[in-house]
Parts: sequence; structure tokens; C-alpha cells
Amino acid sequence: YDDHSNLYASVSQSFRNPLVDEFFVSKYDFGFGPGGGLNTELMPQKANNYEVGIRHSVNQQFALNLCGYRMNIKDEIYLEPSTFTNTNYDKTVRQGVECGAQVKLNERVKLSAEYAFIDAYFNGGMYDKKRIPAVPVHTWRAGTELTLTTGLALSVFSNYVGERYFISDQTNVLPRMAAYMTIDAKLTFTKNNYSLFAGINNIFGEEYYEYGAANYNRTIKNYYPAPERNFIIAGTI
Repeated sequence: YDDHSNLYASVSQSFRNPLVDEFFVSKYDFGFGPGGGLNTELMPQKANNYEVGIRHSVNQQFALNLCGYRMNIKDEIYLEPSTFTNTNYDKTVRQGVECGAQVKLNERVKLSAEYAFIDAYFNGGMYDKKRIPAVPVHTWRAGTELTLTTGLALSVFSNYVGERYFISDQTNVLPRMAAYMTIDAKLTFTKNNYSLFAGINNIFGEEYYEYGAANYNRTIKNYYPAPERNFIIAGTI
């Protein structure tokens, strides 16, 4: 509806075959599983996807975007902790809203922010209306990009991930994993078709965990700590 703005809508279908290791059943199953071999009952994962949104440029300095989506998933693949075997949920739903804003203060300074709300739940079956584990309801990212000189830029971003249930806690009986926020910085040098960048992730050494899993009867919680402050140097040609 404008040279730099548009409305859009999409309807699509997606399909995922099980991975090789998802088909495989370990024989070290502690007496709970089928005892090794191939899991021939595992079905492909299918989904119907719907999305509608808008990208709007207020002017050359300010732009907004907003979209809503829904995914109706059939046979979503997951690891069942009571049998140590990958299997399928019946029906699940993932729906939500994503929005963002970009501001160009001048030729050297850009600001941006993104937010996502995710409503992920089981649709029918023994876990009906329970939330899908490991999916946070709220996430956001915000920061700035500074052009220091020709070919040299600095970006600093904060990243937030909200509370979510432990993997394998389909009944939602355990307290949720804690939310966390990290701040990352990256310095990038670009010339012609070459680029080199150096970054610091989790600048303030936040102690947190991205993933956590419960045992088969939801009595033990296992944590997988994320890296504290860490550094990266890389280049592209």
C-alpha cells in the first residue's frame, strides 16, 4: 500500500521426517523401552501454518512491523522419558504475536527492538490445554548499532528469555525454569567482500541455563548450564 510498506498473509504446510537418531531405540533402556532397534511407529511431523502481518515505514528514520501467526501441528516429535523413545504428540498448537521497531537516529546510530509472545499448548489428548515444555511465553531483543568509521561498526544487544517448563514436564507440575537476560557486543570490520568480527557474549557473566529436563516421573530436575562470558573471533570471504 506504499513504496516502503506492505501488508502480507500466508498459508502453508510443513513436513518433517524423523531424524535417523530419532528412529533409533537404545537397547540401554533400563527395562522400560522396547529393547533396541528401529522405532517403526514414529510418524512424520506435519503442520498447517497461517500468518498475517504488516511492515510499515513511518518515514526514512522509523519503521514498525507486526505479525500474528498460528501453527496447527499433527504428530509433533518428542522424546518420551518413561520409555526413552521418540514418539508423537497427537495435536499441538503454537500461536502468537511478533512485533518490532527500528529507529535511525542519524547516519551513525541505529536502534532496534523485537518482542515475541508465544502461546504453545497441547490440543486434546492426555495433556489437553497444558503448555508445551521448553517454550517461553515472552522473549525480546533490543540494542543499538553504531557506525564508528567507514567499514567499522559496533553492535550491543540485550536478549531476554522468559520462564518455561522443563523438558518432559508435559503435565506442568514442576516450577518453571527461571527467566534470564544476557548482553552481547560485537565489533565488525567490513571491506569489499571481506569481513572480520570479534564479539563478547554474555558480557556480565550471567549464570543461567537455556535448557532443563525432568526425569520420567517428574521428580528430578536436570540443568544444562549455558556459557558465562565468552569470546568469538571469525571472518568471512
